[in-house]
Amino acid sequence: MSDAFKPLLAKLADGGSGGVRLPPTDIDVGDDLKGLSDVGHSFHSLLESAVVLPLIVVGVVVLLALVTLLLWVSSRGKFIFLDNLVHNRAAIVEPWRRFASLGNSLFWWRVGFAVAAVLGFGVVALVVVGPAVALGGFEELFTPLDKKHKIYGGYWMHQDVLPQFDDRAIGMIGNSLNYAAGLQTPENIAFTTEFAKRYKRLPSWFGESAYSAGLWTKTAIDSIKGNVEDRAAFLKAMRSASIKGPRGPLKLDAYDNPIQNVYISKIQKIKHPVLGEVLTNVPVKTYEGVSQFWTFDPKEFLARGPYKR
Repeated sequence: MSDAFKPLLAKLADGGSGGVRLPPTDIDVGDDLKGLSDVGHSFHSLLESAVVLPLIVVGVVVLLALVTLLLWVSSRGKFIFLDNLVHNRAAIVEPWRRFASLGNSLFWWRVGFAVAAVLGFGVVALVVVGPAVALGGFEELFTPLDKKHKIYGGYWMHQDVLPQFDDRAIGMIGNSLNYAAGLQTPENIAFTTEFAKRYKRLPSWFGESAYSAGLWTKTAIDSIKGNVEDRAAFLKAMRSASIKGPRGPLKLDAYDNPIQNVYISKIQKIKHPVLGEVLTNVPVKTYEGVSQFWTFDPKEFLARGPYKR
């Protein structure tokens, strides 16, 4: 039996990918998210079918049996793998028998842990999700955009996500970030217009960051007339470069961290010259020249040392 079989045996039912990377996809989930309600009704009708329901039950039982078998083999296999690793050999049958008791013990512990985890998840779902579903349904739970209190969107309301939202998002606090696509400056208008022409959408923070990084690097290289072979001069130019990009003024502090504006933005619908009506983050409050130390004195801040509880 191949030596490659033992690590595989030990990794069964661990939930890892085994080093296999799945190819990326270009699937747009926007329509899927908007159709959650229809999918729920269709699934409910499917469950009511007298033919399909028994098949689902049988399938679940078979799946549980298969998972249990893999978990048991994996538990025994872990000890086989370690034994072979320690003794530099390739034995299967003898350690399989010798470590039967330990393997079975590990198997039952993993079963108990899995059952406890499922029960714990069920309790949390019942306590947190149950009341929300009972009061307003799944749509109200997952898209509370028309509630009285406008929530702070944070990371999940970047510009690349907004095309999947409807008008209920208008007026919500979208981001606290160093860039907003709705920033009305000559630099950002030129950037977003050209971006929209090329990619048929507005840029998010990710696209703007890549652009600003390139602009920063080009500014530094131009200042030393392209002599990047002079490492010291190039690093000095990078540290001293100052640009005015789509996000606004940008430079480094004495500790090589950026000093830049931070924008509090709201979701608004604008009339874009290329895209027409689109939702975007429009700044409603600007904090200028924000550094890593905020309003603290750098020396006093650093003198406190690392954060400790």
